This record gives sequence, structure tokens and C-alpha cells, in this order.
Amino acid sequence: MPLAKRPKGYQINTKQLIVEMKQERQYQIQAKTDLHRFYKSGGRSCILESATGTGKTFMAAMFIKDLINEGKKVLILTDREELHDGSAQALVDLRIHPFLIDRKSKRLNISHSVYVAMSETLKRRVKSLDYFNWVNNNFDYIIIDECHKQSFNDFFQREIFNNSNILGLTATPRRTGKSRQLALDYQTIIRTPKISDHIDQGNLAKPIYIEPDLGITSEGIKVSKINGEEDFNPQQADRAMDVHKVYEGLVNIMHNECKDLVTIVFCATSAGVIKTCKELNDAGIEAKYYISKPSEKTGAMLHAMYGNIYSGERKTLKADWKAGKFKVLVNLGVFTTGFDYPGIEAVVINRMTMSLALFLQMCGRGSRVIPNVKDSFIIVDMADNIKRLGKWHENRQYSLKHSEGTKGAPPLKKCPKCKQDCYASAKICDNILPTTYERCNFTFPVKDKKTIEVGFKVSAYKDLTWRDLTLEMKQKMTIEQLEHFRELNKIPKGWLRYVAMETNRMDEYHSFVKTLV
Repeated sequence: MPLAKRPKGYQINTKQLIVEMKQERQYQIQAKTDLHRFYKSGGRSCILESATGTGKTFMAAMFIKDLINEGKKVLILTDREELHDGSAQALVDLRIHPFLIDRKSKRLNISHSVYVAMSETLKRRVKSLDYFNWVNNNFDYIIIDECHKQSFNDFFQREIFNNSNILGLTATPRRTGKSRQLALDYQTIIRTPKISDHIDQGNLAKPIYIEPDLGITSEGIKVSKINGEEDFNPQQADRAMDVHKVYEGLVNIMHNECKDLVTIVFCATSAGVIKTCKELNDAGIEAKYYISKPSEKTGAMLHAMYGNIYSGERKTLKADWKAGKFKVLVNLGVFTTGFDYPGIEAVVINRMTMSLALFLQMCGRGSRVIPNVKDSFIIVDMADNIKRLGKWHENRQYSLKHSEGTKGAPPLKKCPKCKQDCYASAKICDNILPTTYERCNFTFPVKDKKTIEVGFKVSAYKDLTWRDLTLEMKQKMTIEQLEHFRELNKIPKGWLRYVAMETNRMDEYHSFVKTLV
């Protein structure tokens, strides 16, 4: 039954829930088997794709336990405090005690087998040559949590992990636009069941969607690059949401649909977080907010005014929320990844976004199941994100390669053998087969090419570009041949006139142009 119908005074038995969550499920056993098979077959880098709430950290910890038993050394890399603490705790629960590399650990203990590092801390430390060499040569495996994020690119670009096997963990192995291609750093994706399959099997909670039609539009809002991914400009998007009908609509939903539910709310800016929190409290809904640091002047001013009333220290807020001292926690984005609290009954997305990864992460906060107590949760979308990105539980196929352009045909093609994406220019498929973990090596057929007699040799049009043509070659070709070459290579029309001038054949060019009229 939904958690909303739990008995009065019911409290989550956290210890019992942890025990139940740490019993390996069949898909987790299969994922671990696939990982071992991949690396033992000679693979070096892969991504484990598993939906939010399905136990990626637990699967990784079980895999690491096997590696430690084999005498391997492992470094886990994260970019969030929650991920850092969660990874460490998952290992401690398996009686593996990692060394934590963070701002508090000034001295390095090199006797450990497992290390957990904050990425920004490690970036600063490896500026030292000795530290760089230690990281580069000490570890058999590097585990990267939320590996789809751009914040890890620097390690690959600086070739810090060249001597280690790499395992990336993410629910959304997806990048867009000019972001670094995942295919540059990973060879394949090992997949667990899709969200819809997990729901059917009872591993994830059923979503109940609420999509109020408030007439909020993203038209005219600028698009910015945020964390390497295109998204709406936060300040402009926040202004679009900062209107009476949005606050009124949210308050009505909280009173009528989410009353007394443990709820997490996401906003686009620190000012939006504080305003939303105040509106809820003014309407009699007890809410608290957390922001790591106000990111704009308005947010800083509001935080100074209301911080002592509606906010507090991060760990204290989380503890009070989980203890039921207040029901609604409003945040900017601190609790999107690595924050696992099964008791969340409703997720409110009070912001607009273009980021599918962010959208899925926000929704996934409420997706965890509590056996015999919670099997569903509410997703409230205040800004038409579902219309823009699709529903949380829809099946999606991710790829290591993505189109880098927004216009024209994407530079990708599908391999008929392995059914995976390849770059359009590829002559041989370099993807890893998901069954044998060997190279696909499918050879794409070469299309027939039209040829032209250019006076001194026969040349394939598609083997040449306009940059390849020497002056001698241009002089040997007729105006008609040059025009044919221009059309096949989609060169601007002005090019033919330029070549005629270059080869002193303007009369011939004008005569040819007249025949076209």
C-alpha cells in the first residue's frame, strides 16, 4: 500500500530496511558477474547503467569486495558529499574500511586497499607530481560514481587513469552537444533492467503523476551550458516560475494531494528555494530549505532574512526531516544524487529543465520501495518537464556516442550487427559486443562512387574535397566537370566563378552560365 496510508504514528524501521536492501537481488548478481567477465576478457573500461533506487552503490561495493579478496587496490571517485559518505558507508557495512581523501585528510595513508576521494580534492592533490604518480600507478581499478558528469573529464584528459581499469556508475550514461564523448573514455555499457521492468518486479515504486496546467512557458528563456549540459538559464527560468499562480497551484497540491506526505521540492535558484519555502510556511505547510551557498544577490539577501527561521546545518536538517520534525524539504540541487531516503513519498519539481539526467535524478528520489508499506510515490511537475522530456518510467536507450550538432543529420549510424551507434565516418564498428565483450569489427559496405576523367587520371569525386584540388587539376578539368564536382560536394556556387578566375577561363565560364539560363 502507498506510504500515505501507513498506520498513524508509523516510523520507518531504518535498520530492518537496510538489511532488506542489502540482500543481493538476481539482477545485481548478474551485473556483478557481467563486470567480472568483461574485465577478465580483456576489457578496460565500462559503465554500469542502473536506475536510481536499484542499488548501484551496493552493487559496486559487492564488486569491490571481490576485488579486495583478489588483492586489488581500488579508488572510488565522487563529486558530492552524499556520494562520498554513501560509498564509504556501503563499504564499511561489508567490513571494508576505506581511507577517505577529502579536505580533512591532509596526510595520506598508503597502506589501505580502498580509497574514497572527492573529485575536486583529488584534482588539487594531483597537481603535485608525487601525488600524480601515486594515483597513476597505485590502483588496479578506478570506480567513478555518476560518471556521466563532465566534472570527471579532467582526469581523463590529463591521462591520470591510464594504468587502471575504469568502472563508471550512472543511471543515465548520456551526454549532449559539445560535451566530451563517453566513447572516448568507456568501451561499453553493462545494463540492468529498465525502470518499467523494476516497477513490474516490485524493485521500484509506482509513479503517480500530477501535472498542473499553469500556462508556464519556456519561450524566450535563454539556454546556458550548466555542468557541461545545455539547460535553461536558472535566473530566467526562476523568474518565469516566480508568479502567484505557481505558488497558489503548489500550495493547493500540497494541501490536497500531498498532505502530510514526506516531500522533497526542487527549485532552480537559491532565491526560488527560499521564496518557495516561505510561501509553503505562510500557507500553514511546515517546510525547511537547504542551500549550500546562495548563488546570487537576491538569494543571499533572502537567506540572511529567513535562514535562521527556515534553514539550518545540512546534517541536522536531514536528520530532523527523517525524524518527522517537518514534512517538506526544499532544495536547489544538493539532494539530486547520492541522497537515499526511502521514506520520500512525493517529489515536487518546481523548476523547468532541459536536462534528462537531472529530471530522472530528481524523480528517482522517491522511487525506493519499503516492503509492505510503500509501493508508490507522487511526482508533481510544475513546469511541463514531462511534456518536454517524457515520463520518468519510460524506457530509454543510452549510447556512448552522441550527436554533437543541432542542425542537419546527426553524425551517427546504427551498426547492423551489434545494433549500437557508430560515428557516421566509421568504416569498421569499434563497439564491444554485449554478449562476448569482443570487438564487433563489422565492416560497413563502401558505396559506389561516381568517377570523372580529369585529363590525366580518373578520380573518385567522394575521395576528393575542394581543398584537395591542385591548380594543375583545376586547369585540366572542364568548366562542366568542375560544376559537376561542385554539386556533388555541395560547394557554394561562388566557388566555380572563383576557379574560373584562378585558371583564366572567365569567357568559358560565362558561356557555360548562359547554357544554364
